[in-house]
Amino acid sequence: MKKILIVLIVLLCSLGFAQNLYTYTGETNVFYNEEVLSTGDTILVDEFIYLDDFTLTASTPTSIFMDVTTVSTSAAATTTVNVTELADVQINLDYTAGGLTLYFNSTTGNGIPITEDWEMILNTKYFNKILIKNTATTTSYTLSLKKILE
Repeated sequence: MKKILIVLIVLLCSLGFAQNLYTYTGETNVFYNEEVLSTGDTILVDEFIYLDDFTLTASTPTSIFMDVTTVSTSAAATTTVNVTELADVQINLDYTAGGLTLYFNSTTGNGIPITEDWEMILNTKYFNKILIKNTATTTSYTLSLKKILE
């Protein structure tokens, strides 16, 4: 009974962390990821497998972009992009026109004046939102937050 309980706990823990479920469709037994697989066996892995004898059965893929926001306006406004997960991100601001100031967390500190395309790599542990204020002139830009994947 203890062995069954331990196996069940290990399986449940594996399900919590694995993202991709594959079914082995080959005709001979193979040794993969420290397991011997027979036809019809399933395996949970964190990455995608590009082998002929493995069929993707279920997947929860990792999102690459946290946010992409495009703004085009002729009125003064503040755009807020909230961050909801911890990650290293590449922040890209594709600037087209207008007077912009970029802030992290709040607009009560010093902002970064934006007059051209701008990018920065930063971990989200340092900020929970990005705010972009624009003047009443015609403004156009795209802000993207892209995860830096291992």
